[in-house]
Amino acid sequence: LAPLVAWKIKKGINTTVATLSQTGNTPESIKAYIEDFYNDNPGLIYVLLAGDHSDLPTYTYGLTGANEELWSDTYYVQLAGDDFYPEALIGRFSGSVEDVAVMVGRTLEYETTPLEGNWITRAAGIGSDEGDGYGDDGEADWQHNRNIANKLLGYGYSHVHELYDGSHGGYDAEGNVESYMISDAVNGGIGLLNYTGHGAQELLATGWFTNTEVFGLENNGMYPFIVSVACNNGTFAQGTSFCESWLRVQHDNAPAGAIAAAGSSILMAWAEPMQTQDEMTELITGSEPGNEKCTLGGLFYNGQYSMMENYWESTTAIEIMQTWVLFGDPSVIFRTAEASQITAVHQEVIEQSEGSITIQCPVEGAVVAITQNGIIVGTGIVSGGQVTIVLSELSSELIPLSITITQQNFIPYQGAVAMAVLGNETFSANSMTLYPNPASDHINIKLADASAVAFEVRDITGKLVYVSGNVDGGSHTINTSNLASGIYLLTANSNGAKATKKFVVK
Repeated sequence: LAPLVAWKIKKGINTTVATLSQTGNTPESIKAYIEDFYNDNPGLIYVLLAGDHSDLPTYTYGLTGANEELWSDTYYVQLAGDDFYPEALIGRFSGSVEDVAVMVGRTLEYETTPLEGNWITRAAGIGSDEGDGYGDDGEADWQHNRNIANKLLGYGYSHVHELYDGSHGGYDAEGNVESYMISDAVNGGIGLLNYTGHGAQELLATGWFTNTEVFGLENNGMYPFIVSVACNNGTFAQGTSFCESWLRVQHDNAPAGAIAAAGSSILMAWAEPMQTQDEMTELITGSEPGNEKCTLGGLFYNGQYSMMENYWESTTAIEIMQTWVLFGDPSVIFRTAEASQITAVHQEVIEQSEGSITIQCPVEGAVVAITQNGIIVGTGIVSGGQVTIVLSELSSELIPLSITITQQNFIPYQGAVAMAVLGNETFSANSMTLYPNPASDHINIKLADASAVAFEVRDITGKLVYVSGNVDGGSHTINTSNLASGIYLLTANSNGAKATKKFVVK
């Protein structure tokens, strides 16, 4: 989990890791730990469980009328009052250490370096030919998915696959769905998949799409959010559930499958969860001004809240809130459009005594986080093309600041600011010349006003990767062939004076 934790902190989400040795290994003790943490930190929004049920247990509310265990992760985030509305958004990375590593890699790729192309604006709806008259709003499963498709297309999605049992015109092919049709749609690239129909622990009945087909997917880089209204797709206390397989799958030793998958741990009701899909669609398409949600957890659980409100007299609605499991990181920002690059302008070097930094950025509403050595020292939101962030808790050491800017449907900006102690003894950074920049195998340095100089190179996390010792004269060459591609900060030290500049290794 370490790379994921580092990224979350870097983008401005305070992240705490707790192990079972700290929380205890029973559901009751784990929930007690989360409750105490929530009471001490009322800003808690996301909880991510890492491990399968055998490693980190889910909770059971007991048996249903059908003699099934009411397995629930939502139990862990029902933190206030005696209702069934969660106070935080919870997800699970279910699997072995190796499985979780795949999930972490996929999540980092999705958030930081999404694959180019229009795959993210394509979706799929899979629906049975049943439910007419007793589904949500009286809709049959296929009609429900067609209505969702029409809303997505009206919002700006470029295509929605209609994979329905029966023959219903439009994009729906004649006859029933077959498994290869689902595989073709996913491998061709989609960003969202809604399923409504019968299911079991390891399959979708419409199309008879099983774990075997999931583990055969080849959709590297194109990861949909799977929302399944079906029985037992999330039954994970024993065996590998259909939803778990979507997050464990690899192709050519790289992640494939889904960014997240939501599935029921029990036999699922028909109408109520269809309302969850409807509300998620309204949120995705921005049809409710002032109620914008863009994270996986925000979309899913606000859909669940809507389901509870619409079916407030239904005991089945409570079961759905308890037992619909979100497999994936709830804090991930869901993508609905091809990613654009965020640009920003800011100082490259600031005095250690400066209390703030101003950043120009054309992306309104973007979240800016500034970290130093893995600690958040300031955050802000871009408004009017800029943001000024007050810095706090800066280290006394001259460790560079990392600037990360994120916004839905953008590739994050990641930059750096060097720290310097300026004064009479500091020579100007303008006197230091670096070339070539970007560098490949070496970089040359020339200083106009220094004799004995020592050089240090740090990466943007502040890690020291090169020290020269004292060098006579104002010129020096550094071998960069062993450095990874990225941004680096060069600091020249001469008789207590410092100058810092940024360079890039390509």
